[in-house]
Amino acid sequence: MEFLNQDCELTLREGLDELYRHNPEVASASNVNGKTFIDHDLTHVIFGCDTSLIGEILLKPWILFGCDISMAELKAYADNPEVQKLNKEGEALLGGKLLGTFKIVFYYTPQFFWIWLTHVRKMSQKWPHSALTDEMMNARICDLRADYNISVLN
Repeated sequence: MEFLNQDCELTLREGLDELYRHNPEVASASNVNGKTFIDHDLTHVIFGCDTSLIGEILLKPWILFGCDISMAELKAYADNPEVQKLNKEGEALLGGKLLGTFKIVFYYTPQFFWIWLTHVRKMSQKWPHSALTDEMMNARICDLRADYNISVLN
């Protein structure tokens, strides 16, 4: 997907469309669940993370520390039944509760810290998680990344 590349020249809207074309199940869930899910999907696009389980895990430090998301928004998203279902599926993909916890603590937490240290902290300002304008949606992803000093993971 083109939006995964640092210098992607698609607009943010086109990047979201690309994500949905390649992940129709994500598009369907977002269509049903509305703005909260769409805002989350846009973080995948701007931070250049796919929607795989690993992509979701690697997106977490961006969302928690690189966005102006509120605790109420985080809670509402986490309490959504669709998100809870996806979390259960992710747990199973990681090998179950015990093995999944082990992997998260010893493998993904150091990556989480590394992403925060080497990428998120270098942002010039926080991404407006739920306050995107039409102007931003029509801006090129590479320009938005330059404005916010976002460097995608390679």
